[in-house]
Amino acid sequence: IDRRVTLPDMPSQWAWLLHRVACAQGDWAIAEAALDVDPHSARLRKARGEFAQTRFTGAAVRTPVPDDDPRDDRRVSTWRRPVPDDGRRSVLFAGDTVLRSNWGCRATSSALRRLVAEAGGRIDFTMDVNEWAAYFGENADLAAAPERPEDLRRLVDAMIDRDDPVLHALRRCDVVVLNGEGGFLAFNPAGRRLFALAHLARTVVDKPCILVNQTADFADERLAALAEVVYPGLADVTFREKISLARAGRIRAARGLPQTFAPDAIHTLTPSSPQTWNELRRSDGRFAPHFGQYPAFDPSRPYIVLGGSARFRFQPHADVDLVGPHVALARDLSRRAPVVVVAIEHQEERWLREVAYRANVPFVGSALPVPEALDLLAHAQLYVGGRWHTALKALIGGAPVVCFATNSPVKTRGLLDLYELEQDDVDLYDLAERRDIVMKWVDRRLEAGVALRRRLRRRAIAFSIGARDNLRYFTPPRI
Repeated sequence: IDRRVTLPDMPSQWAWLLHRVACAQGDWAIAEAALDVDPHSARLRKARGEFAQTRFTGAAVRTPVPDDDPRDDRRVSTWRRPVPDDGRRSVLFAGDTVLRSNWGCRATSSALRRLVAEAGGRIDFTMDVNEWAAYFGENADLAAAPERPEDLRRLVDAMIDRDDPVLHALRRCDVVVLNGEGGFLAFNPAGRRLFALAHLARTVVDKPCILVNQTADFADERLAALAEVVYPGLADVTFREKISLARAGRIRAARGLPQTFAPDAIHTLTPSSPQTWNELRRSDGRFAPHFGQYPAFDPSRPYIVLGGSARFRFQPHADVDLVGPHVALARDLSRRAPVVVVAIEHQEERWLREVAYRANVPFVGSALPVPEALDLLAHAQLYVGGRWHTALKALIGGAPVVCFATNSPVKTRGLLDLYELEQDDVDLYDLAERRDIVMKWVDRRLEAGVALRRRLRRRAIAFSIGARDNLRYFTPPRI
């Protein structure tokens, strides 16, 4: 098998079986190559989402359920167990992405889980928006993609007096915490599913919902119409950048309802100190390059991290060559410092592996554990790429960033504004023509040196304190 490309054509069920056998034998190269055989196979898509967990723990994300049990998410099977009363508020945590292959998803959900516990909550129920069928039973299709306010009303009518897992959890919990992240961009199904859950919680069981850690880009009028219905019923809303607060916040501001800016929960993560970093980077096995013929990554030398962009998955342009311009950029960056290419989720690994291979630089893939990913970025000289959470991991350590456009202009501009960084707009798909612009800002960031790193680090520390306002609902202000 050429481990940089896909396997020869084969039926998707054979590829899935090959993937399972390879995982059982610990042959991660073949296991991952098998996942690329058919991008349209639902079974292979599900396996991709579990691959990072399987690779590092040796166990799949889900455990088997009885054949007669329609619920296919292992978390649902625990919902009907008695929960001890320990004085803390019972929480349903929706938008829980801790089991995803994406670095940012795992890090943010982990951070929010910890903030809930610190605020006095106890997470008894978790929901991933990709598993809606496990929660809503026969009404899963209605809950999965509401397009108009009428769809929300139809869902409420259909779910009244039912005992599907989602209603059982809503009746048992004290508060619903919705992790917004990037769900409210364009007409993303993830955000619409969270809206459906919030509306159901408020109108059917009258449970308070708070929507936290979100970027809200309501450029799509259909999403804005759903927000007009759902936003007023939420107990609290926080936005992770100020552009969303100014724009989407108008819905609640017009009604005098509580909302605020609260930095992304990922700011509460702490990278290794310089002293600890000096010890860790000499440890065998950390930051190991992905399989294949790539140079070894040496974190003891100053390095630049190069990544992709969320635009690749959410706004693809199959007619645009991404590999060639990225290879040229990697070579330009290598003249400043050694480069390591990173893919933060499995969807972008194939083309970024090719970039690393052609540029002859190290490659690190999506299965990297969160603490290692944080250290890798926080201690870099610079991060160049179009990922919100990857950029924040770098900024937490004071590492400056040069941003490509991500899957919403609100995210890109909002992040640069938070850290008061000046930069021209650069689209992932225009990199061939604007590589010189990228290098201009690379040189400016590097020339700014220690003074810039100190300023960014101070700002990140302040944001780590403000990020706790995402859970301010749990600790009302004193009178």
